Amino acid sequence: MRSPPSLKRLELEGLPLYHTMDWFGVSSNLQELSFLNVPLSYRPPWIPENDSNIIPLEFLRTLRISRARGTTPIPEVVNSLGLAASILSYITSRALRVLDLYLDSFDCHQALVHFLRRSSPPLEFLSVQVHFIRHGDEEDRERLVVDAFSCVPSVRRLRYRGDPNVTVCPEIVVRMLSRNLDGDSSSGILPEIEHIELVDVVASIQTFVDIANVRCQPLADMRTLKSVSLFGCFAKAPGELISMLREELGNFEPGDDISQLPASLSALGKFITDGLQFRTKQSPSDDELIRSY
Repeated sequence: MRSPPSLKRLELEGLPLYHTMDWFGVSSNLQELSFLNVPLSYRPPWIPENDSNIIPLEFLRTLRISRARGTTPIPEVVNSLGLAASILSYITSRALRVLDLYLDSFDCHQALVHFLRRSSPPLEFLSVQVHFIRHGDEEDRERLVVDAFSCVPSVRRLRYRGDPNVTVCPEIVVRMLSRNLDGDSSSGILPEIEHIELVDVVASIQTFVDIANVRCQPLADMRTLKSVSLFGCFAKAPGELISMLREELGNFEPGDDISQLPASLSALGKFITDGLQFRTKQSPSDDELIRSY
């Protein structure tokens, strides 16, 4: 394959082919790479044999990997890497600014951590969507997400989308946004964060409130949070790992009167008065989620 040095944007939609990875080696000036609407049942046929096969994409600024929407169950495939894992294991991107990923297996979470440690990118926007095909590793996978966050302290805007069908809710990711797992201030993780968006996340009310309690305080080693958006999120009883009973958070938009704030989130009123842009919507449309990027 001849080298296309002028190629800066590559968008692949649908089923990636076996030779898709060949593009990486001949597109040295690539700045934006997207794998979009890949079928949920698809498992890639490639895997790097060793670290010597890793391809540096030195000018890559944006990487997006998304799955197609669907209602059919995702089959469990034994000994098969997830899509994100296969791609992240192939490349290094030291200039990456935007990363948008769909993680559907434990190896995807591991690959994300290894990729970020290997690349150390100056990431500004991070969007992670998780889906639990197999159950039982929810806590380990959330801890890996936290490990990934610790690799990119430069992130200003974070979107974390959980799995609305999951019943095991360890809250590790959400609690990390307000404190370390040992209960101390989390200013060491994502200290530059200004905008947080949570989608389809289940956590205790206090956990949601604590994000503002910590991140809206003027601290020397942490930026002040500017906005929090909760889309399709639910509250569960505190301390429960298994969550079957969930409470809707209600609806509130920036500009609404504080009196319209859902009672369970009334503690956020003082931060909204001080300028925090807070939004919660129980049933957001796809267009609203796209616009929030």
